[in-house]
Amino acid sequence: MKLSLPREVEQLIEQRVNAGEYDTPEELIVAGVRALEQQKSFGDFSAGELNDLLAEGERDIERGDVLGADEVFAELRRTSAKRRGKAE
Repeated sequence: MKLSLPREVEQLIEQRVNAGEYDTPEELIVAGVRALEQQKSFGDFSAGELNDLLAEGERDIERGDVLGADEVFAELRRTSAKRRGKAE
């Protein structure tokens, strides 16, 4: 597969590879595609939002303040719907 990328995207890839974050441009592209799939699987969270929610959950567990799975998923659906501008 051959791809044509805008110059600014090529520069970003080169910067990440040159910084040692990835060994090859292909490795970076694979990581990007996997991140998109993960985002699709986990929902439409803004950068860092999922990590913040997980940390909040861990603090709640430590305090013994926990909810059942049905309640958790209902809240996640409401939050996601609000973010997308939909009422549930």
